[in-house]
Amino acid sequence: MHYSVWVFWEVFQKYFPASFFFSFFFLRVHFPNNMS
Repeated sequence: MHYSVWVFWEVFQKYFPASFFFSFFFLRVHFPNNMS
């Protein structure tokens, strides 16, 4: 099961770069009302 989680994380980072994910997370924290 740990292997599946690792692969999922690898694919997730591949499709969603850390920079994009961090920026999206940053916007959600500072502008929660803008997110439906």
